[in-house]
Amino acid sequence: TAVLEDSAVIEDIAVIEDTASIEDTAEPVQTGLRPYVADPRYWEYQGEPVVPIGVSATDHLFLAGGMEVPDLEAHLDEMVALGANYARNTMSQRELWPLLPYDRTAPDEYDLNLFNEDYWERFQNFLQWTADRQIFVQIEVWDRFDFSKDNWDLSPWNPGLNVNYTKAKSGLNTSYPDHPSKDKQPFFHGVPGHPTYEAASASRKIKYDLIRGYQEAFVSKMLSYSLNHDHVLYAMNNETSTHMSWGKYWIDFIHAAATDQGVEVYCTDMFDDVWDPENSNKLAAQIADITTYPFIDASQVNSRSLGDGVREHSQHHWDRLTYIVEAAAGDPRPINHTKIYDTGYYGNTPDGPVMGLQRMTLNLLAGSATVRFHRTDPVFPIEHQTAVSALRMVESKVPFWNVEVHQELLKNVAEGEAFLAAHPGQAYLLYFPEGGKVGLKLGNYPNVEFSLEWVDLTEASYGTSSTISGGSTVNIQSPGNHSWIAIITP
Repeated sequence: TAVLEDSAVIEDIAVIEDTASIEDTAEPVQTGLRPYVADPRYWEYQGEPVVPIGVSATDHLFLAGGMEVPDLEAHLDEMVALGANYARNTMSQRELWPLLPYDRTAPDEYDLNLFNEDYWERFQNFLQWTADRQIFVQIEVWDRFDFSKDNWDLSPWNPGLNVNYTKAKSGLNTSYPDHPSKDKQPFFHGVPGHPTYEAASASRKIKYDLIRGYQEAFVSKMLSYSLNHDHVLYAMNNETSTHMSWGKYWIDFIHAAATDQGVEVYCTDMFDDVWDPENSNKLAAQIADITTYPFIDASQVNSRSLGDGVREHSQHHWDRLTYIVEAAAGDPRPINHTKIYDTGYYGNTPDGPVMGLQRMTLNLLAGSATVRFHRTDPVFPIEHQTAVSALRMVESKVPFWNVEVHQELLKNVAEGEAFLAAHPGQAYLLYFPEGGKVGLKLGNYPNVEFSLEWVDLTEASYGTSSTISGGSTVNIQSPGNHSWIAIITP
């Protein structure tokens, strides 16, 4: 009996040891912001799907503190109250002293080896305050507009304004008057893999390497704060037009730093020519490389929409947007919009927040993962406030990750009149940008009663509710001639 008891004890111990071994070798559970496991078109955080929606005063909130945003924490609280949980954050260097990343050694002279702790303390506070409020942050590491025209005239990187290098030593000029889309700034060329760098002479490469050393120190400083947080995404550039190797270099750099720290990060790049997605070679290359680009920022598709009037504009925007979504369907991943413009650029479309609301809604119905108004003037205009609140009202009834585009279920729909995302038989989100009447095909669901509830997107209010019967095509007319969504569920 004693031997049997001892054997049982030994077996029990073995089971415990085996279990411990399995637990020790299992991969840690990832709780940070990452593509949603159940549907990688969307994001999840702490294991739950989320749709980041943003509206904020500036593109670089961490530098807030002036007249526009005198109290950053209060501003973040206002965002949360509206239902906003997404902030864009360019590592901007356009601000006047003292809000630059480097310290001065004289009134017009910087030292790139001396960081301005006020700038970085603001960044650290911003990351912590957004983490506390579960506001997701998309950092843009480089913004080409910081390094050209008038902004370059005030930049610490300008060889005429720092003690670290001269024009001759760096290869940088003291003036770059052209629009940055022309890609004349060598600041963005000096990485291995860039054709300009690879074709350069040995002496020219030394100059590029000198500048890149300071660039790497800047990015490392940024990462010393941001890698401590799991609610952060990284985009290498703002609407860049330079060679893709520039952004890829910094993606690899950030991944290497994250690996050293044992954390998970998600990076991408934002390309300027995505406004014309069918002809964007960079977008095509990005879609083909999910390893380098595990999410896409398609912000530029929100500009240059053609069309005379709301419906034509909406259709043009929808066609370009769904082209991107369909092109990425083979390797689905989140498609972000950290900038949704409120201006039309072309055509006779109505400028202002109404246009921004239409684009934001179309983006979500097409399957985008995030949306954010680009600029707010004044801070939180009422149209932006109601748009965010209204879309949260819709999401509370039908989560956006539960539906996808089903335009084929609409009948007698004019161009740009209505747009549909659905889980057929389970949920329908039918959007009218400026009112209308269409048929919804419910013929596959005889003897099913559906609830129809309206949301007025311009007022963030519920409209009338009614019941409709399945088994045939049902005509649905919007209550008014502005933006309405019909929520239809069994």
